[in-house]
Amino acid sequence: MTEEMRGSIINIAQRAFHAPVNGGGKVYQTIADLIRVEIQNGYDDVAGGGGRDGSRGGDGNDEPPPGVSTGGWNCVVGDAFGSSVTHRMKTYIHFSIVPRVNVLLWRS
Repeated sequence: MTEEMRGSIINIAQRAFHAPVNGGGKVYQTIADLIRVEIQNGYDDVAGGGGRDGSRGGDGNDEPPPGVSTGGWNCVVGDAFGSSVTHRMKTYIHFSIVPRVNVLLWRS
């Protein structure tokens, strides 16, 4: 992950933490959704868009071959969580915006 991308992701997360949230007690989930959606829209092409090798099926169309998942961005926000994730190269970041609240973001 480039420094530019890291900085952009942290800025997106800062905006999400300051956004008005009416999550009905699901504040962290709402913040995670805000981050994930904006990252998905801005960095969907990072690390290729298809299979792990970045290919789309070899026939020139944009559809992955049958049975191949294109994955997507995932985000967890919270003050206590464990994790074990499989991610694409250069698409993982773990940081904190406010004390004791962590953000874990990766593309599967």
